[in-house]
Amino acid sequence: MSMPEISDDTPAEIFALVAQPRCRVILCYLLQQDRPLSLTELTRYITRQESDSSSQDFHSDKYDEVYESLTREHIPRLREAGLLTQKQTYEQTVITLTERVQYVKPALRPYERTPRKYHID
Repeated sequence: MSMPEISDDTPAEIFALVAQPRCRVILCYLLQQDRPLSLTELTRYITRQESDSSSQDFHSDKYDEVYESLTREHIPRLREAGLLTQKQTYEQTVITLTERVQYVKPALRPYERTPRKYHID
């Protein structure tokens, strides 16, 4: 399998995305799970991480804030950079990494093994 083509100016754009905490969490969690995730599952995970809650219970306002930022800002940016795809099915939105994530894996390594919070700033 060959790596996708990348232009000279693209790495700077991609690494600027990795500098954003929620984008890092999205990419790290998708890499860790090694499978497509529903937007709901991803939102719940990030909400729990940012709420420092290991339970399934968290404040719905926080969930709504995370969901909105993922759908309006972070996922569209990562999709435009070619790092993930977003597919709407009848029941859910599914987020999948692309091969292009290989370019940012080295920058994500320090965050992949962090057990809690994934350095949310």
